[in-house]
Amino acid sequence: MNTKFEAHKIEVQIKRSGTDITIMRKFKNEFGEPEQDYRPVTHIRGLFYNSSDAGTFNLITTSDTGSSRSKSNSGFLCLASELCTVSLEPYDIAIIHRREYLIQMLTDIGDWGKVYDISVEAVDHGIKARLE
Repeated sequence: MNTKFEAHKIEVQIKRSGTDITIMRKFKNEFGEPEQDYRPVTHIRGLFYNSSDAGTFNLITTSDTGSSRSKSNSGFLCLASELCTVSLEPYDIAIIHRREYLIQMLTDIGDWGKVYDISVEAVDHGIKARLE
């Protein structure tokens, strides 16, 4: 497989219909304690996807023994050149389409070193936040 050509196809798609996201992080103060607010770290352009039939909503299944919740699998494809200026850390927040997502994992697609998949999980602030 021509990895250079495959990466080029993804790059063209990102330029054509990509989404800009902002990566936010809680920094530490002079005492080594985490600050209250997130601050922007960088901006990345890529392709956002959601691989669940249920959309971005949580599915709650109830039974005699209790209830279980399943979430959609969301992620963001971007080029390695976009990530060379910053290292993502656990608990970083990605702002995608004015919605917050917690960064879960970074995967090198096909071990090419050219395209990365950033797995994200929607941040749910509860019903009070939705009403504001």
